Amino acid sequence: MRTQNNDRKRSGVEIVFWASMLFFLCMVSISFYMSKTISKAAGEEVKSPMVELDATQVKSSSSVLGDKATPEKEIFTPQKTIAIDTIENHIPTLGKFVAADLDSMKLILFEDGGIKETFPILSKGKPGSFWETPSGDYKILSKIRTHFSSVGKVYMPYSMQFYGNFFIHGWPYYPDGTPVAPGYSGGCIRLDVEDARKVFEFVENGTPIFVHESSEDDSNPKREDIRIKDIPLPHLTSDAFIIADINTGEVFLEKNMKNVYPIASITKLMTAIVANEAIMFDRVITINDYILETHGDSGHLQKGEEITANDLLYPLLMESSNDAAKAYSYYYGETGFISLMNKKAEALGMTDTTFTDSSGISSGNTSTGYDLYLMAKYLNNKKSFILAITRLPEKELLTPQHEHRFTNFNIFSDDSDFVGGKTGYTQAANETMLSVFKLQVGNDKYNVAFIVLGSKDREKDVQSLLQWFKEAAVNSASKSSLSL
Repeated sequence: MRTQNNDRKRSGVEIVFWASMLFFLCMVSISFYMSKTISKAAGEEVKSPMVELDATQVKSSSSVLGDKATPEKEIFTPQKTIAIDTIENHIPTLGKFVAADLDSMKLILFEDGGIKETFPILSKGKPGSFWETPSGDYKILSKIRTHFSSVGKVYMPYSMQFYGNFFIHGWPYYPDGTPVAPGYSGGCIRLDVEDARKVFEFVENGTPIFVHESSEDDSNPKREDIRIKDIPLPHLTSDAFIIADINTGEVFLEKNMKNVYPIASITKLMTAIVANEAIMFDRVITINDYILETHGDSGHLQKGEEITANDLLYPLLMESSNDAAKAYSYYYGETGFISLMNKKAEALGMTDTTFTDSSGISSGNTSTGYDLYLMAKYLNNKKSFILAITRLPEKELLTPQHEHRFTNFNIFSDDSDFVGGKTGYTQAANETMLSVFKLQVGNDKYNVAFIVLGSKDREKDVQSLLQWFKEAAVNSASKSSLSL
């Protein structure tokens, strides 16, 4: 009888033991499942360079998501970089190729991957001007042995058109044979006449040409690298965003930066680029009924009004005038203008970008955060006057028919750090924004691109990203003062 009681006690203890073990294992499984779910949800919310670091740099993903930070590992170097384009990246192994290096002022002919001949570039477009020589990847479009410029009223020997109003050519001369005076060109690449002849005989229509020029800050030896502290990430409503250094290409934070989205009126930045590079700035455009039928903001343009291509940039960029965008494409020829917008995107490496109209009304105007960064970089380094217009508080403008006062619709136009940019909205795109800010980090200032797509509140999202960057960013000169 005692043995039976002992057996019952032993069995009872065993039941309690195994029940406890089962309960413990269930709790461990639930905890593991919940932690994986939370981590997965957080990972889908924001993709950051921090998430890609190895265990020697970040102890766990929990610190990335705003939990207790690891003091000795609280800084990292950005792990994603949008590569700076170089001539070497473009040289084909077969066929002919032309490189115009505007830094060294040399034009180099390549054939089957090797250098065939090099010539000095005597003149280029003035940096920062309306006629600055455009950089990018182009092709020889036409060859004219003696081209007469209706703008400069000069002959340009051995002219080779590569984009819009831009040519490679020999030193120009007036109809009486007098050479033009030395100085900046109207944006074209000038060579000695004999050198231009040799290039002319080398190239064919369709020969690729890469025009390269570094930004001013790329080679600045005093500039310190930005590093990022591990702090909580902001809550955002955007489907995609990117924060990246304009000059180095370092990506500090991004989500879905290579996913394609409608971009709405950010389109008008490309419209401004192409209008500047394909239509002479002093050409007069007459506003007609067809232009004014365009859906959306008019920019207060009037039927019969005559306005120069240059002045039309103000309503286009400050008040996001769809009529101004239509005026450019109508004047040039809509099919040709939209084609140039797409060719310019291709020239800048914007391989996932498509334009179907000049205003951004169509949902067919699509791009990625990555591609828009490339456009922001081009605007900052080559078309700074376009960004300057986007931050003007107001502009008074007189045409022969009307007096205008344009006010700025850009959200951050009164922010002293704002370099320039553009907002957009359509139902398909929701709210969008491309902005460049000049921000103090340590002892240096950096031009940083902030781009959001598919946002429900672009102003709040960009403000949150700005605040995050200002709190997180330090330069390498400051790291010694931090507990690493």
